[in-house]
Amino acid sequence: MTRCLVALDVDGTLVDETNELFGGAMDLVRGVPSFVDFALCSARPLWSLVAIAEKLGNVSYIAALQGAVVAVRDGRSTDYPSGAGAKWRTVYQRCFTKEELRDICSAARASRFDIWAFGSEKWCVEAYTSLVRREQFYTGRKPAIVRSIMGGKFYKIVVVVGSRGASSIVERLAKKRVRHSISKGNYIEIVSRKASRYKGLDVLAGMSANKGSIIAAVGDSGNDIGMLEFADVSFTFASSHPSIKNRCNVVLPDPSGEGLVMLRRIISQWGVGGEGENVTS
Repeated sequence: MTRCLVALDVDGTLVDETNELFGGAMDLVRGVPSFVDFALCSARPLWSLVAIAEKLGNVSYIAALQGAVVAVRDGRSTDYPSGAGAKWRTVYQRCFTKEELRDICSAARASRFDIWAFGSEKWCVEAYTSLVRREQFYTGRKPAIVRSIMGGKFYKIVVVVGSRGASSIVERLAKKRVRHSISKGNYIEIVSRKASRYKGLDVLAGMSANKGSIIAAVGDSGNDIGMLEFADVSFTFASSHPSIKNRCNVVLPDPSGEGLVMLRRIISQWGVGGEGENVTS
């Protein structure tokens, strides 16, 4: 029987704008046959994804912070203890080098943009703003307020550009060889050049338990492109931007409707030789 590893984006795929799971999310993860394993792949920090994984109940892997931190649930480590006795063990991580961190800070400060820095267990800001308060709601953890993020061990930097536009800092970042993507319209998410969702999914696919598995990925926005391109089969939703839909094999109805129900039906066929179905709207 062919196994399947399904990489799921979180925001806009499993979770709505109020930080609540879509109605079909629980049934998707808990209702598939045993040959299907799930990974949460997101820009969110590890602690936030662990909480969602525990709520869903049937998640084996996490690629957090745009793939900069990859963890497995195997019960052999107390790195990230979670409910029901489960344990999460970090198997891959790529933090910024001192040079990368210096270059990012220099580019952001030249444009007077706010900087948020995410580590494995905490996140840091230089000022507590209304946007920070909103991010705290999504991450589930209050940030530490610091004078400078220089010298810390961080895996993802968010530069908040507000209404002033991102072009100035994007031009600077392009010269620094770090990876960046834009989310929520005014957040520039930056990771080390050695980290990406593509790399995070590559790490998971290369694990012995996943050798020979069908790799599927589900996402709805630009920062999902890496894992969508890596996957054997890629899914998105009817409301996604045309540039995302054009990259995917299957376009599902929106997750607030029948999208996750249809996804569950498709991937449940694969282990018994089905090839899924192409769904467009």
